[in-house]
Amino acid sequence: MKAEKRALRTLDDIREPEAKVFLRLDVNLPLDPISWDILDHTRITKSLPTLRRLSNAALVLGIHQSRPLKSDFSSLEKHARILADELKREVKFVPDVLGPTARDAIDELEPGEILVLDNLRFCAEENYNAPPESLVRTHFVRKLAPLFDLYVNDAFAASHRTQPSLVGLPQVLEPFAGRLMEDEITALGRLFERMDKPRTLCLGGAKLETKLELLESMLRKDKVDEVLVSGLAGIAFVQAAGFKVGPSNERTVKGALAIAARIYRDQRDKIVLPADVAVKEDGERVECSLDEIGDRMILDVGSQTTGIFADRLRESKSIFANGPAGFFEFDDFRKGTDSLLLAIAMSPAPVKVLGGGHLGSLAAELGMSEELHISTGGGVILALLEGKELPAIELLKGEWSKPA
Repeated sequence: MKAEKRALRTLDDIREPEAKVFLRLDVNLPLDPISWDILDHTRITKSLPTLRRLSNAALVLGIHQSRPLKSDFSSLEKHARILADELKREVKFVPDVLGPTARDAIDELEPGEILVLDNLRFCAEENYNAPPESLVRTHFVRKLAPLFDLYVNDAFAASHRTQPSLVGLPQVLEPFAGRLMEDEITALGRLFERMDKPRTLCLGGAKLETKLELLESMLRKDKVDEVLVSGLAGIAFVQAAGFKVGPSNERTVKGALAIAARIYRDQRDKIVLPADVAVKEDGERVECSLDEIGDRMILDVGSQTTGIFADRLRESKSIFANGPAGFFEFDDFRKGTDSLLLAIAMSPAPVKVLGGGHLGSLAAELGMSEELHISTGGGVILALLEGKELPAIELLKGEWSKPA
């Protein structure tokens, strides 16, 4: 992370406590794939300090949940109910984002009331990253901006995105950082200043294409010394290394294989592959070597791999972890992730950062919160580590003047 040259504008700088505020949160929550029940609402808990600080405002919450065509792409009615339970006050919900129903509800909102708009990604414009200068012309900004006085961004985990709710609105409304945003930037800035070699990245989870693009840039800029790959990244790099992973696994990483192959060709000395994997056979967890995968779905790394990873982590001085090592939702296939987290916690490395909601929740379950910094951000951590300046964060710094 680059040294801060301009101070963040925080909630302490707001001079109009009863203003109408658009508050962007990232409470993208894990849902049960069948019932759609919310499995963990830690991210809502982390946003409570900002919500309480803005208790006198007419507060409208902009939130996304997953993305189109994903199994957990849903409405936010349940999120609103959990917010009401946590805050112990009424939270209104409107099943609309930009239409007349939403705009009327925003217009009628009084100071001290909270309104949750429906899933922002029900709007097509919220599903694409675009140049910041073009975002002020979106329907999203033109429809919503005139209804508000101020903008607050507490969506640290989404801050590597350039979308209307993150980068468009703060160009036309005076923007401020929420408490979570402020705490994350401050904590990570201090940790990045202490970062020393060897620097180890544990890369797992999903959303592979974006992660690998950032990884390629990080390696090219010498921002990381070794990468322990698992999850979908592990499958992609095992295939890139020439092992046969079978059609089922090939399909899961098809879109990312080309970039994985390019990274492995150019930087293979920095990529630490799994030595073995875990698959399901007759309903049971079975561990096998990379030569024995066949067409069985890879669901976790094996015990040899976790031993190798633990040895590497003991020698590291700076550790960054992003994404689980396997399908942790199934008890038999969270062993790799649990072992990885334990190895990170036991490492003497002075800098240890976990990024992403799932990994952080699992670490908290295991009682490891004291041994490391658990960030709400996943991809944003990689982007900051790579050295990117992120518009969603940069817009919260320094002086702001109303556009002409």
